[in-house]
Amino acid sequence: MMGDRLNGKVAIITGATGGIGEATARRFLDEGAHVMVTGRNPEKLAEIVERLGPSDRLSHFTADVVDEQQTKASIDATVERFGCLDIVFANAGVEGAVRPIDEQTQKDLLDVLQPNVIGVWNLLHHAIPHLKKRGGGSILITSSTAGLTGFPGVSAYCASKHAGTKQP
Repeated sequence: MMGDRLNGKVAIITGATGGIGEATARRFLDEGAHVMVTGRNPEKLAEIVERLGPSDRLSHFTADVVDEQQTKASIDATVERFGCLDIVFANAGVEGAVRPIDEQTQKDLLDVLQPNVIGVWNLLHHAIPHLKKRGGGSILITSSTAGLTGFPGVSAYCASKHAGTKQP
C-alpha cells in the first residue's frame, strides 16, 4: 500500500543489506521518501537496490559505519543526491562471537562495540548538523531486548546495546 507520510523526506539507512534495513527502505519508499541505503558490501547493496526496484528516489553508497570518513561521505552523498537529510536510521550492527565472556577476547568485544556504538556515534555526529539545517528530523537506532537485560554468551552484544538504551 502506497502512502505519502514521508513524501519529500530524505532518509539514510545504515546496515541496509540486512532484512530490517531492506524492509525499512521498502516502507520508506512506499511512504514517498527518498532513500539512501548504505552497507559495507557493494554486491549486497546492488542486490537490495535491484529487489527494491528502479526508482529516482533510491540510491546506494558503500560505507562501513566504523570508518568515520566513510560514514561522513555517505551522508554527504545523500545530501548531494537528494538535497537534504530528514531521517537517520542507524541500523548497522553485529552480534559478534557467541561464547562465555571468559572465552572471549578484547578483540571480540571491540569487534562488536565498534559498529554498534562507535558506528552509531559516527553517523549521528555527521548527520545531526544536516537535521538541524532542516529544523529537526527523526533519528532511529536499532536496539534489542539485549539492551534491557543480559543473555548468556553474548556479553559484548549486550554491553553494546545497553550503551544506547535509555532506561526509565
